[in-house]
Amino acid sequence: MRQKLKILTIIIATLMFVHPIAAREENPLIGQWVDPLPNGAAMITEFTADTISFWAINPTGAKSETNVAPISYESLPNGSISISISGQDDTPLTAVMRGTNTLELVFPGMASRRLSRRSID
Repeated sequence: MRQKLKILTIIIATLMFVHPIAAREENPLIGQWVDPLPNGAAMITEFTADTISFWAINPTGAKSETNVAPISYESLPNGSISISISGQDDTPLTAVMRGTNTLELVFPGMASRRLSRRSID
């Protein structure tokens, strides 16, 4: 009985540490992404399990107001991810992973943007 309890404790402890990794592997978009602009400013986009947030940082480092919208994701057969913004009937955004730390965000009817994963200190 003691051995079974020990094994169960190890399994539960392992699952507690593996869960966040599994969730991130399931949706590689989760996290913050930066789109550097030519004038030294940047757009930051953050994906969570059910929202998208974005804000600008000007060349002096000042942050603009954060915009947040509820979203849903759908994996597409070609490996890209469709991102639908709740309340909008527009064509969804599409994210194409270009490696672990780079993604291409495709806006309907506009040029796509290449974003890099932002490390949070």
